[in-house]
Amino acid sequence: MAEVDNAVITQRNGISKIWFVPLMALILGIWMVYAYLDDKGTMITIVMPNAEGISPGKTQIKTRSVPIGLITQVHLTDDRRQVEVTAEIEKRYDDLLTKDAQIWAVQPRIDQSGISGLGTLLSGIYFEFRPGNAQENSDEFTVLPEPPLVSINLKGKRYELISYNADAMAVGSPVYFKGYNVGTIEKAQFDWQQQVMNYQVFIQDPYHNLITQKTLFWVETGLEMDLSADGLSVRAGPLTKFVDGGITFGVPNREDPGAIAKENSQFVLSKSYSESLEERYPDYQYYVVMFEHSIRGLRAGAPVEYRGVRIGTVVEVPLNEGKDGMPVLVTENNTDIPVLIKVEFARINEDVALAENFWRKNIGIWLKNGLRASMETGSLITGALFVNVDFYQRDEKPYAATFGGYNVIPSTADGFTQLTDQMSGFLNKLNALEIEKTLARIDDTLASFSSLAGSTEKIVSSANIDSVPKEITDSLEELQTTLQSYQEGSPLYNDIQNAIQSMEVLMKQIQPLAEELSEHPNILIFDKPDEDDVQPKARGNE
Repeated sequence: MAEVDNAVITQRNGISKIWFVPLMALILGIWMVYAYLDDKGTMITIVMPNAEGISPGKTQIKTRSVPIGLITQVHLTDDRRQVEVTAEIEKRYDDLLTKDAQIWAVQPRIDQSGISGLGTLLSGIYFEFRPGNAQENSDEFTVLPEPPLVSINLKGKRYELISYNADAMAVGSPVYFKGYNVGTIEKAQFDWQQQVMNYQVFIQDPYHNLITQKTLFWVETGLEMDLSADGLSVRAGPLTKFVDGGITFGVPNREDPGAIAKENSQFVLSKSYSESLEERYPDYQYYVVMFEHSIRGLRAGAPVEYRGVRIGTVVEVPLNEGKDGMPVLVTENNTDIPVLIKVEFARINEDVALAENFWRKNIGIWLKNGLRASMETGSLITGALFVNVDFYQRDEKPYAATFGGYNVIPSTADGFTQLTDQMSGFLNKLNALEIEKTLARIDDTLASFSSLAGSTEKIVSSANIDSVPKEITDSLEELQTTLQSYQEGSPLYNDIQNAIQSMEVLMKQIQPLAEELSEHPNILIFDKPDEDDVQPKARGNE
């Protein structure tokens, strides 16, 4: 039997090669995880009102039309009032996620800037991401309700406008300077507590250097018509402004524009260019004028002039003041109509302080020397009136120095009113005449003349006529001829009666015309306007 050798077992130190297989698998797995995590984009959260049109895994996020991310999840917020979207942004675009970045939905839209987003009708909506300039990054964003009108990279400055009575302007409306589009309205918000509109406008660089401390802003409608005491004024702009409208700004001619305004400075937005000019005078003094005649035709905003130079504005017609809870428009001892005016010192002189000191120092002296206010016709076309202040012959008629807490400038009748008053007085006196009795007396007188003429004829034809001197005879014959012409039925008698009756009819017809001319100076050109009676306003509703 063959001899069998025993196996010799030896122990080897080290790691078996078999372990390289799981080790390589582990290394490969770690590398794959690292590669996945390294390649995985940054996750951001976007909050929006609703998820209309969004498809997870399909809806893209773009910058300058270049895809930079994809929406992965959509779910409601904890309070169930909004939608929270999770999106993955490619790693290479992490530097775009600045804290002041903006994001909005791109979809078909029609607004002031035109039609946009038509391409999304087929491809579906996407989100446009616009990075900002902040140094700090963020992973939470809120979708804008509207696309921003101005790029963050566009240079310029922003200003605040406040509107008290101008028509509301839409976001995106242009801002013009001498017909050139230099900016746009970025924000529009109505303050219901103050009942004013607040706007934020953006003016592009370098046009923001045109905004100075004396710049005026007004609504541009393309056509502005103004019927006032100065007549008819028409301003027409380019045809595009009739469609788009917008805001226009500028500095009135021959005025110093002043220093360049700082960013976010606040200005008043006026309803029209003419109103913007009127709102340049913040320094003024109120006065009340008590008019003894009808104030029909006088409107708030009418000018107050001194010998053709405007020095103020009519504020309230009539002035609604009360005393002890009762109106004082008409009182037992005074039926004058109070009108509130204001004297604007900047209209007197560019140096407002100088003009104010000059006015306040001399107004008392001027009133003693006959300074009075009257209503004058500004235009026969419009029938509008204005208040004219001038020196007249002093009268001793007393007047109250104050009314409703305001100083009083006494009034006087203008020349036309005085003429109509004299005409009305003459007509009233003529109407007071007893025409019928006067005609009866004339008839009696003519009858006496007729009787006298008969007696004269007898004397002339008497037998003793030869003894009468020839001069007396001739005089009697002439008297007889004259008296016969006044007898009833004679042409002269009939002419006298017709003339008296015609004058009576004419005077009755002229009197209403004189009264209408006093109230409506333009009635010779236009029909009488249908105007409502003046309704007093409550003090608290002003």
